[in-house]
Amino acid sequence: MLRAAYELERSSAVTQITSRVLAGRVEATTPHQLPIDWSPLPPGVSDVEVHEASMFVSPDAAEVSLPAVTVSPGDGGTFVLTLPAGLRVRSLLLADLTIGAGETLASLTSQADLTGRDPALRLTVALQDPRGGFAAPTFAVPPVFGTAGVTPASLTGATFAGRVLTLPEPAASKLRIALVTGDPGEFSAAPGVSLSKVSALAARYPTGLALTADDGARLWEFPQELPPHASAQPVDVKPGLKKALLGRVHASTAPSVTLTLDASAPSVVLLSALRIRGALVRTFPGTVRTVVAGADTPLGLVPAGAPRLLVDDTTTITADVTVRYDGIRVVPELSDPAPRGSTTGFIVGAEGARVALPPAAAVLKTFPLARVGIIGRAPEACELSVRLVHPMSGEPLAGEPAVVQLEPSSSVSVIWLPLASPPGSGGIAVAARVTRGRFFWATDAQEKPLVQVAVTDPNPPDQTVRLGGRAIATALTPAHRPAAVITAAFTADEPPQFESTMFVTVDLSDVTVRYAR
Repeated sequence: MLRAAYELERSSAVTQITSRVLAGRVEATTPHQLPIDWSPLPPGVSDVEVHEASMFVSPDAAEVSLPAVTVSPGDGGTFVLTLPAGLRVRSLLLADLTIGAGETLASLTSQADLTGRDPALRLTVALQDPRGGFAAPTFAVPPVFGTAGVTPASLTGATFAGRVLTLPEPAASKLRIALVTGDPGEFSAAPGVSLSKVSALAARYPTGLALTADDGARLWEFPQELPPHASAQPVDVKPGLKKALLGRVHASTAPSVTLTLDASAPSVVLLSALRIRGALVRTFPGTVRTVVAGADTPLGLVPAGAPRLLVDDTTTITADVTVRYDGIRVVPELSDPAPRGSTTGFIVGAEGARVALPPAAAVLKTFPLARVGIIGRAPEACELSVRLVHPMSGEPLAGEPAVVQLEPSSSVSVIWLPLASPPGSGGIAVAARVTRGRFFWATDAQEKPLVQVAVTDPNPPDQTVRLGGRAIATALTPAHRPAAVITAAFTADEPPQFESTMFVTVDLSDVTVRYAR
């Protein structure tokens, strides 16, 4: 964001941060600095995007006072005024412009003094001819009036009053002043004219404008003069600003750059519509795969040893999302919810324990049993054996038990084991025992052991996959969503979790985190 005199105005939408137009037009005297500060640098950022880096530059005039202008006699009773180069003349104070001598000496201070004489006088101004010398007069006081409706007035633009000759800012380092009589084309210098004391007010317009970064890199330039009334010049420095900011990011320093607008001489410019907008970018290359087995499963986005992921009100996270259904779903009516936080339970030993499934187990006649989940944890390394039995007698049903080796864990989870659907229509119970070590089987408030049941179903009724409570898929088709915005799933505290009653594999690729600036 722009700091100091230039503050960004952040909108309520996280993804829309735009710069304030600087009071319409802002006057700046060169050299003029524009500090751009995109701090702080979030951890893991490796790239920069510059969406806008533009403004308009218009000319303004720096007024220059010249107390004494060099006056030299010219050819034929004229006077040559010499001024510094690069200026446009606004007015000339002809302090001692006189005509005649002795008793006929008269000061000339206004147009009335010129036209009141006989013959009438004109005060003319000629500019230098590029080919050498001076061209014909460009301005005259009074101007030359043509025939009404036929010939327009000529030599217009100048006035003379109070000894001040006002001009429409011609660019000239030399002017030729003359008092003349006669008509255009037959002008002749009046005799007896004297002029030696001249002061001037001039204007300097920007010339040789250049916008540079603080490392000296030139991002934009306008070598010519921006003359009066010139149209605003568009300035777009996206590539140069990105390069400068990216250098700071790669050096792990604050992403701030100072741009300097300068000219070949001190000048005044008008800046308008200044907009600096972009993002600091962190990417996660490759594909982040998460296997969701019908239960809350955390997204392991940040690899071990990598900087933590910062999520704040400037963050936008996008990814290509691919969801593959693995053909198995949880049966909610046969399954207990996995407990959150502390839970009650008991230790399963070699003698084992069992829990009967509710009568709704009839669903297994329609959909083949695929998995049975035991909810608990292994306080120490153990071997857990699970099978289906008669709920009353505990006699094993057909099929071999499923056996899993467990490592010690401090958190309760669903431990899935593959079991086949039993034949017949009688009741079913799930029995578990350990052949080595100990297993903690979680229970509900009524001390009933907690289990989950999953079946094979090609068209599950609930096809929703959530991340951090936000749906990222609501149907199995289409299975791929490019550049999906998943920002809302993330909080500043914990990694988000996938939630689904299905067994799915979720691939996140091209995961990109943008911090709007």
